[in-house]
Amino acid sequence: MTDDQSIRSIALDYIEGWYMADGARMKSALSPHLAKRRIVSQDEIWHVDKAWMVQATEEWPWQDPRATQRQEGHHHLRSNGNDGFCEDRV
Repeated sequence: MTDDQSIRSIALDYIEGWYMADGARMKSALSPHLAKRRIVSQDEIWHVDKAWMVQATEEWPWQDPRATQRQEGHHHLRSNGNDGFCEDRV
């Protein structure tokens, strides 16, 4: 597998894993050292790690009823030079 193919595969596991509520795909896409921050408001910041992302992925359908209408393959990844890929939603 080429580097581009590997990056594409991991990116799709992350993107499609989230929208399809597939915790296994999300888990395989994330580093065990993941550290994300989500600014919720001026006074609130969520600290997100791998365990949180996997759990949130698995719980996604009850959070957003539209998730069941999403179909795999509706994301297009375009090359972003040597930096990897960017998501384009259609």
